[in-house]
Amino acid sequence: MIDPSPNPSRQLRIFACIARWSLGLVLAFWLLLAAAWGTLHGFIVPRIGEWRAEVERLATQTLGAPVRIDALSAQSRGLFPTIHLDGVRVLDAQGRDALKLQRVVATVSARSLLRLGLEQLYIDAPQLDIRHLRDGRWQVAGLDVVQSDATESAGLDWLLEQPELVIRKGQVHFTDEQRAVPTIQLLDVDVVLRNRRWSHVLRVDATPAAGDGERMQLVGAFRQPLLPSTKAPWTRWSGQWYASAHLQQVPQLPWPEMWGVQAIQGNGEARGWVDVQHGRVTGFTADLALAQAQVLWRDRQAADLTLQQIYGRFAGHWQNRSWRLEGGDFSFRHADGSVWPSSNWAVSTTGPHAAPTSTRVELDFADLSMASKVAQALPLPAPWLEAITNWAPQGEVRQLQLQWQASGLYQARGRVTKLMLQPQPALQGVGVPGVQGLNATFDLNADGGKASLDMHGGALNFPGVFEEPEIPLDALQAQLRWTVKNGRVKVEVPQAQFANADAQGSLHAAWQMGEQAHDRLPGYLQLQGVLERANGARVHRYLPLEVPETARHYVRDSVKQGQGSHVEFEVRGNLQYMPFDKPNTGRFWIKAPVKDVIYEFVPPALRAAGTPAWPALTQLHGTLVFEGAGMQVQQADTGFAGHPKLRMGAVEAQIPNLQHPHLTVQASGITDLNAALGLAQQSPLAVFTGHALDNAKAQGNAQIAFDLDLPIDHLEKTKVRGRVGFQKNALQLNADVPALQQLQGMVQFHDQGFELLNVQGQALGGAFKIEGGMPSLQQGVRLQARGLATAAGLQKDGNLPWMAPITRAAQGQAAYTVDVTAHEGVQKVLVRSDLRGMALNLPAPLHKVADDTQALTVTQTLDAKTQELRVEVAGRGSVSYVQDMSVQPAKLLRGRIVVGDVLPGSDAGAEGVIATVQLPVLDVDAWQTVWSDAASGNASALHTPSQQDWLPQRINLNVDRLLLQGRELEAVKADFSQAQGVWRGRLNAKHFAGTLEYRAAESPETSGRLFARLSHLSIPKTEVQRLNQEPADAGQGEVESLPALDIEVERLEIADKSLGKLQLKARNSIGPVGREWMLEQFDLTTPEAKWRANGYWGAAARGAPRTTHLSFLLEMGSSGKLLERFGMPGVIRDGQGRLSGNIAWRGAPITPHWPSMDGGVHMQVEKGQFLKVEPGMGKLLSVLSLQSITRRMTLDFRDVFSQGFAFDYIRGDISVDQGLARTNNLQMKGLNAAVLMEGKASLVDETQDLKVVVVPEINAMTASLAATAINPVVGLGSFLAQMFLRGPLMEAATRTFHVRGTWADPVVEPVSKQALPPPSPQQGVVP
Repeated sequence: MIDPSPNPSRQLRIFACIARWSLGLVLAFWLLLAAAWGTLHGFIVPRIGEWRAEVERLATQTLGAPVRIDALSAQSRGLFPTIHLDGVRVLDAQGRDALKLQRVVATVSARSLLRLGLEQLYIDAPQLDIRHLRDGRWQVAGLDVVQSDATESAGLDWLLEQPELVIRKGQVHFTDEQRAVPTIQLLDVDVVLRNRRWSHVLRVDATPAAGDGERMQLVGAFRQPLLPSTKAPWTRWSGQWYASAHLQQVPQLPWPEMWGVQAIQGNGEARGWVDVQHGRVTGFTADLALAQAQVLWRDRQAADLTLQQIYGRFAGHWQNRSWRLEGGDFSFRHADGSVWPSSNWAVSTTGPHAAPTSTRVELDFADLSMASKVAQALPLPAPWLEAITNWAPQGEVRQLQLQWQASGLYQARGRVTKLMLQPQPALQGVGVPGVQGLNATFDLNADGGKASLDMHGGALNFPGVFEEPEIPLDALQAQLRWTVKNGRVKVEVPQAQFANADAQGSLHAAWQMGEQAHDRLPGYLQLQGVLERANGARVHRYLPLEVPETARHYVRDSVKQGQGSHVEFEVRGNLQYMPFDKPNTGRFWIKAPVKDVIYEFVPPALRAAGTPAWPALTQLHGTLVFEGAGMQVQQADTGFAGHPKLRMGAVEAQIPNLQHPHLTVQASGITDLNAALGLAQQSPLAVFTGHALDNAKAQGNAQIAFDLDLPIDHLEKTKVRGRVGFQKNALQLNADVPALQQLQGMVQFHDQGFELLNVQGQALGGAFKIEGGMPSLQQGVRLQARGLATAAGLQKDGNLPWMAPITRAAQGQAAYTVDVTAHEGVQKVLVRSDLRGMALNLPAPLHKVADDTQALTVTQTLDAKTQELRVEVAGRGSVSYVQDMSVQPAKLLRGRIVVGDVLPGSDAGAEGVIATVQLPVLDVDAWQTVWSDAASGNASALHTPSQQDWLPQRINLNVDRLLLQGRELEAVKADFSQAQGVWRGRLNAKHFAGTLEYRAAESPETSGRLFARLSHLSIPKTEVQRLNQEPADAGQGEVESLPALDIEVERLEIADKSLGKLQLKARNSIGPVGREWMLEQFDLTTPEAKWRANGYWGAAARGAPRTTHLSFLLEMGSSGKLLERFGMPGVIRDGQGRLSGNIAWRGAPITPHWPSMDGGVHMQVEKGQFLKVEPGMGKLLSVLSLQSITRRMTLDFRDVFSQGFAFDYIRGDISVDQGLARTNNLQMKGLNAAVLMEGKASLVDETQDLKVVVVPEINAMTASLAATAINPVVGLGSFLAQMFLRGPLMEAATRTFHVRGTWADPVVEPVSKQALPPPSPQQGVVP
């Protein structure tokens, strides 16, 4: 069965038709494509180089800039060929290479062909030139970059339509012709740009030239709207830029001119994101990690901004009507080393950018000092920089929230620590306060606010409020509230505690502006407080400037010290009326209980030059009150500076108006009178009293009260009034006035004078009473005193050391009167007494018995220039002195001392002190005893330099009998004067005459010097005998005071014996063991002999007795005449020779000590003859002492030489040991015999024990033996033995005698002959 197929439906036939046509079209397309591909690869590609010029033309037309291509080629390696362009250059308007492309590879596709573009554009090693022209235009590769929404950049549009752009190993050169900076180069630039229809991705990698940094990266991803637009493509993009870089040096970039940046230098790492909406930047985020950065501003007057170690993230976002800038974890180090710690901050505004309606600042930390340093390195407006410099803010702000609106409303809250703001003084009036070290928490707005203040070790500064505007504070705690309503400010301080070195206390206060516009400032203040402690010396610095300067400075200069406790203070009223000295204007009040205050009520600044100071009040305890313009000291007790024993128990002081200070002081109390005198002596009271109390001293307490009225501006108008009530006090007005004891009565005084009321007491051992006073300055002083003085009182007083010798010799008592007057600058004191009842046991001429009367007058006259003192004892003598009081210390002009009956001379007006003495008898020894007894109790007073000035500089002496050191000098006349420490003059007396000069020792190490030239000096026999009787140690202590001597006497006589001319020189020096008196020359010269000697007087060791050592030589032309000069005539005729030796003894040179005498003497006398003398005579004398020639020793040979003995020589040696003289070789040789002698003689007992041998001359041999000198070593016995051995006949003729007994009565006994022993071999004879 056959099943037939059904007919196709209509839809199937339509579909089949469409399929056939589609297949045909596809086939035709592929055929066409094959034909095109064949044409492209077979015809176009091989011949593409021929179209290079056309391609240049099309490129130039497309880019809008000249394009040059060195070579054009293509390769067929796929469906579509690849086009290669070599040496492509884009020129700028000046024909320079703006873009150089070494090799360009363009790949096409069917899709790119359909839109007449490229599939991929690859550029190898391009060189791109970017220029910022002088006219402000930008050119990239010679193409102007459009800076608006215009669509004139066709080349850039075409480039952004290509799917992919790849650049490898490129270079970018940036030239800023406008700023003329060095060209910036980027090397190894790699760029990948992928464009899709609605998205664009760009990546740029580059390396800065010259090693400025590591490789940089820039990535951008953007989208664009679906709908097409006539605007430039990039103006419709939205997306984000990302960049990162690690730079060694920031390259020179064209920073926007509005930023004011010339260049940025720095190194480190940075990355950032920039948000773009519709072609506009709407925000950014940047992470920084920079080692350092420096911003150089276009304005070279602005300081460069240099920061180090910059870390943090910055972000900014803005829209049409708002923007926000913030930083997170931001920190940096300033160039000075200070560090900004990591912190967050944000600034935002709303409204138009040029004039925002609201601004908000938030930050969690800010270092104000560093912020001001950074701000000063920013190109801010000059007023801002000036404000930052003036305020110099320091401190830390935390959790700050600050918002303000264009309408003027604001709000702020936060916390500040260690805040420091410099004060801003005003040209006039009160400035803006400053603060240092303040911690505060605040919350404020336009209507008011509140704050909590805390400070430790800080300060507040109030310019225009205090003279010392800065107030240091150790601690401050306060709560502050304020409100602002209708332009009026009201401030309340409910409680505040404060402390510093000056005070510690608390206060509460309220201040508000005035209601009317004209009295808004300085406003109304109500202040009350209490100080637990306060330093009174610092009160002045808290007095506001509204208090007059004179008042403030007076308080400053007068209150030197003081401590206050529980000090209350109050200020209330309109401050323009400060210090509220007018009624109902307000109150300025301080009440301070004080202690240990030093109040100098007349400070040095208010005293005239050269005027004495009022003593400051010290250790003042009381209450110090300031009220209005006045000051008071209430209920006080005080001491006085420099007078520790002076204290007043009731003191009140007041200055009603400090603007014109007029001080009144009332003080009273029982206090030490001597301390009160000290105050009077060292204050202007001394002027009021005419300095009468300058040297006064007192003992005991007295009732004292005084009132002072001191106009501070006119101290010359000072007034004083007071009284002193004596309570059995002791008082001495000066050293020359006797002390007053048991004083009673009262003295009333005022600035014009004083009055004595029933004043009486004891003085000079007796009672006295004094009356009078000074009613006024015009009338002067008139005082009268009557009393009784006793000898015991005078001796006890001791105020006049020169009177001590007289008072010690006084006995009994005598009445006296004293009259004192002072008027018109002349003061006179007159003391009178007849001395009846008082005996004076003194040497003449002041000797007096008690019943005798002797008028004594003492007158003292004092004026502004001179003072004259005169003491006169009628008929006995007088003393007067005149002093120049116009210099300090007073200078003695002249003085006269007259003793005895002396007529007025011609020297009445001569300067200096002159003493004239004319008496029949003057016992100096007796007066020395009187003065030495007095000086033993007050030696220092008699030998002070001031007292030495009162001693005579010239002495005229005329005394018939002068008793001095036990000697009586007759007819003594002397005239000596002293100049520059040297006394010179002439001295005449019965026993001596000549000129003398004495120079005192200049220091303890030196001695004085006596120079004398005498025509004659006669020492009586009695004086010689006295010297011989002095003990051995006489004068031992005198060597310390002996002066150097230079004495010449033309004619010296001792005991009526003329010794010729004396020349003596000696000096006193310090040796190793103490003082030594060196005798350099002691010469006596007569016609027949000359004596020369020298030596010294000193000790062998410290503490040992002093001894005299003398070396001498006596050369005799005629020993007989010399003995005749010594009073022994007819003993020897002729005889010339010499006597020499060295002797020493314990004691002074003028008192030889025979028992201690040691030494040796050699004698050689020739050609003389012993004359015939009476039996018992024939004595040979020798001078053994400088002071005496009476000692002698005698050799009596009357049984041998009764008719005289002529000798050829006498020679021998004598040794002295402990006063015993020995010889064993004394020889006398005559014509017929020789005499030999040995033995000893005592210089102490004047005895002898001698052996005398007389050898006749028998022949020449015995004569030669006898003439042989005997060696002292072998002695007389050995010498005789040898001589007898040689001449036996001589032995029979030789006679021997034994001489013994005293020198005055010697015993001579013959000695029987005995055999002489033979000489020993050691013995011999010296020829």
